[in-house]
Amino acid sequence: MDAQIVKFGDECIIEGTEYIVSTINQCTTEVHLREKHGSKMFTVTQDKLEDWIERKNLKFTSRVTESTKIAFQAMALNAEEKLEMIRRVDYTKAVLELEPGSSQKEVENVIQKVCKNRQKKCEENGFPIEKCPGKSSVYRWRKKVIESGYFFAVLAIQEHRNRPRIKRLHPRVEEIIHEVINEYYKVGVKSTVADVIDIIGTRTKEENERLKKGKQKPLKKPAKRTILRRIRAVNTLDLDTARKGVRYAEQNHNYGAKIQFGKFIGSRVEGDTQYVDCLVYDPVLDITYRPELLVFIDCYTRCIVGYELSYLPKSSEKAMRALANMVSASSGPYGCIPCRIVVDNGKEFDNQGLMSISDTLQIIMDFSPPYTPNAKPHVERFFRTLNSKFSHKVPGTTFEHVIARGYYKSEEFAIYRLDELHELVKQTIEAYHCTAHSALVCSPDTAWRLAREGMSPPLLNRDTLLAMGSRVVSRKVNKGRVTVANLQWHSPALQELGEAVKSRGGEVQVGYCPADLTYAYAWDPQDPTNIIICEPVDPELQTGLTLEMHEAIRRNLNTIEQASGNPERALQLRTSLTIRLLEEAKQSANKTKKKRAQMAEAALRELEHQTNQLRIAEDDVDFDYDGIHITEHDDDSNTANHDFQLI
Repeated sequence: MDAQIVKFGDECIIEGTEYIVSTINQCTTEVHLREKHGSKMFTVTQDKLEDWIERKNLKFTSRVTESTKIAFQAMALNAEEKLEMIRRVDYTKAVLELEPGSSQKEVENVIQKVCKNRQKKCEENGFPIEKCPGKSSVYRWRKKVIESGYFFAVLAIQEHRNRPRIKRLHPRVEEIIHEVINEYYKVGVKSTVADVIDIIGTRTKEENERLKKGKQKPLKKPAKRTILRRIRAVNTLDLDTARKGVRYAEQNHNYGAKIQFGKFIGSRVEGDTQYVDCLVYDPVLDITYRPELLVFIDCYTRCIVGYELSYLPKSSEKAMRALANMVSASSGPYGCIPCRIVVDNGKEFDNQGLMSISDTLQIIMDFSPPYTPNAKPHVERFFRTLNSKFSHKVPGTTFEHVIARGYYKSEEFAIYRLDELHELVKQTIEAYHCTAHSALVCSPDTAWRLAREGMSPPLLNRDTLLAMGSRVVSRKVNKGRVTVANLQWHSPALQELGEAVKSRGGEVQVGYCPADLTYAYAWDPQDPTNIIICEPVDPELQTGLTLEMHEAIRRNLNTIEQASGNPERALQLRTSLTIRLLEEAKQSANKTKKKRAQMAEAALRELEHQTNQLRIAEDDVDFDYDGIHITEHDDDSNTANHDFQLI
């Protein structure tokens, strides 16, 4: 049977019951299937499974996609492996930039260039000089990236290099290229690319004449393509600042009246977080507060491609949930993997988790300078539209400032709960998508449909994105469960996975996303390609729960408990009970026999007393069985005679 047909953790439905592949024995060709929601389990051979699949009586579905597995492999890398992955990405990206049909010589030049730049950085940072990969290795990496849909995380798989090192561009030639670009190209007087190429050729020739006098090996003149790549690598902001001045550069680079971006979906996405100008009421805590709304808007179509409304403060979890909403294929009709995201320097955007995801997806994170809302005008304009069309009209609105609010008491009129406000915001966004936009003439929905006809935007599986922002830890399996941050997940195949790694320490690797603790992922450290999804033990609590929210709840409960005084009282009671038990144990050490004798003597006296009482009672009652007549004598002055006639 093909190994690709059935994999560990796959699901299938047999006679209406869902099963999960818990074990695949390669030696005996047996597959163990366990019931997903229950304890049933049976074993079937791989040949029989193959026969079922060919007859289409059974179909296996993988809950974890290949991209999700690759993302978890990338997140589980150590520091040294991450550096190796970055190295492969650098070479692969450089080769992908070449035009189709480029010669091997051009590929070699690109590899030499990348290697030289990396070696220079290694020298500057005091790292060992790395070897240059061969063409076959780079071609192999390039092929893997293209086959995966340009998912660069696929380069996390480690391989060995066996090709010899190729030649690199001479350091002196590299210096000449950078000197000419800085002196003649990045100046106020505009110089053409041809001028720069001629000057570099002249300087290389002069350098060779100097080396010839010293009987040294001459330098090789750099190719035109090499010089063009160096010129294209010049920062456009620095170039415009030097040639056209600071004011022009600020206006042309996210500061001007009109921002330039590509005419396709996802070319530029702006994001921002603001408080909603409305108070919501929490009936459980009996408080009112202003929730925060994080929005991502596509600048080309003006569509809202992702948003997150909750009581969560500005944090990486909040941005992660909005990003998952944007790039997930199941989140709605509007979504994409953007090329560039323009945001401010808030902590919800400038964090390690989001930067790691953007690097993996090749998203450029453009952070606008502080106090410059014009750097992302489209999202700022949307918030203004949201406030004027919705927020300032609902009960409990706070208006835009104190003067506009006047004597309106927002807290007294706040009647909406958070879930109700979320539904209203959703309806408002839907109405916005169907309303004609002044800059587009048509509505954002129409602009989106027209743009999709030219090029459909790429999307990701939601689990894949969460895997990119996940944390990987090692945990032991206890009764089919794994525990992280006082939360537990379970799976029918988890117990057997724990048994499989028991001889190697008993720990499995667990991946979980701090932005969504609904599911966790578990796999064998030595086999990261087979991953199982673990269900939450408490779905009511863990569904949609974030790690920050969970920790905040626990801190709040701990603060309340400490203020109640119960911990001090419990400590006193435990101490008092312990001292009492210890004292009694010391006193009874030499008095056990004496105390038992006293207890036996007291029990004997009680028994004799009860026996005497019974004898006295028998003397006071006469039984005449012949006449069926019972006479009871009482010691009191009033004698009671009772005659009973048998009927």
